[in-house]
Amino acid sequence: MSDGDVVRVCHRHNQVLGERGLRLVCPGPPLHRVTSWRVVNRAKGRTLYEATEEKGATKVTNEKTTVAKAPEPKSETLERAKLKDGTGLTLWLRVAREPKRYGGDPFRIKWAQLDGKKSVGGVAKTCAEEPAARAAFKAALKTAIDQGWKQVEIGTGGPRRLELRPIPAPKKRAS
Repeated sequence: MSDGDVVRVCHRHNQVLGERGLRLVCPGPPLHRVTSWRVVNRAKGRTLYEATEEKGATKVTNEKTTVAKAPEPKSETLERAKLKDGTGLTLWLRVAREPKRYGGDPFRIKWAQLDGKKSVGGVAKTCAEEPAARAAFKAALKTAIDQGWKQVEIGTGGPRRLELRPIPAPKKRAS
């Protein structure tokens, strides 16, 4: 039996546990810390034993267990750019990796144009591989700059200041 056949599983969700630092976490939902778990042989679909963080292996079992599939990842932004023009319009360009459930190529160059009240957007191009998608993003960015858009920093508002005010005393109740 190889190490890939045996996994640690959450009691509540039957999902494979991940590690964050020295802690075990279940991808959930919701993501939560785990202090006790089951060790399951995936090939046989059986729980080998149960374990806890404090005591280690506590109970040897041989019950049937089905390991749940991990939730599908959401779309992930790999790179983005913000552009503005003289009239106050904002253009966002980004490269996104989309989950397989949407079909087609996994990498997409998306755009969104905002004027403060409404927005318009779409997909400019799709690519099968990440290097090609990043190259297409740079080409789309160059095209936008050539058309008169000016690239600006994202989050140019500067550091936010916290203004501390005294808390007013509670009002007296009317008697």
